Amino acid sequence: MSRAVFAAAALATAAGLASANTITGAYVGHTYTVGLSTTAGTFAVGALNHTWTNGIGDAARFNGTYGTFCIDNRLVTGNQTQFTLVGITSAPTSTAGNFGNPGFSYTAEQEKRLAAVVKAARAAGLMGNRGEFIAPSGNASHWAAALQLLIWESLWESTVGAGWDLNAGNFQLNSTNSTVTNRVNWLKNGGSANGVTITVANSATNLYNTGLGGIRALSGSTGSINERGQDQLVIIPLPPAAWAGISSLAGVIGFGYIRRRNLRA
Repeated sequence: MSRAVFAAAALATAAGLASANTITGAYVGHTYTVGLSTTAGTFAVGALNHTWTNGIGDAARFNGTYGTFCIDNRLVTGNQTQFTLVGITSAPTSTAGNFGNPGFSYTAEQEKRLAAVVKAARAAGLMGNRGEFIAPSGNASHWAAALQLLIWESLWESTVGAGWDLNAGNFQLNSTNSTVTNRVNWLKNGGSANGVTITVANSATNLYNTGLGGIRALSGSTGSINERGQDQLVIIPLPPAAWAGISSLAGVIGFGYIRRRNLRA
């Protein structure tokens, strides 16, 4: 019985992402960015604004206009395209956008590194529950640029424990911008906001373990390879009721295991 319950739970989890979770995205410019040179190219680094409409399934929660962070390095910002909600390890849709390992999708280790940055950004009040950038009262563009750099660093450095060092490894920051660098270091090494100490390097655990939800990507999925929109980082919170269901399921499975073991004794 427990095997059947486990299989059903696994099927339900898979179905959540396998269903038609699509949305139309139109790039409408950017507000909070800083021009920076990196080893991946020279970009307007920060939050990119999209207008999201016609969301279906889990993607419907992203309808609206706001700034999010890209997770690939393709300079494609088409006027309008269809995006699909996928897991981080199924991104980028065009694997050419993976600067750190072109031709391949991101790994589970890179997903954990990315989750640690998101966790720090959420604790600092810089990111909302959909993954949208929340602009602080001062130096908003520099904060957005710092977050984007840490997001790219998480995905384009594949070494375990790489440490988010923008001066070493595969992805590096070529520009000299002390304001952005100070904010990168604040998020990376520890700062305090609302009584919460933020330290990216010490929070490298997947968001599934925090109760905040799971990180996902809205991946440009239609048009030619040169017309697809850039993959955007988003968040899908896990409702409290779902956690209760998972806890109950774990209890059922655990009880069944103990009962079978006792019967064999």
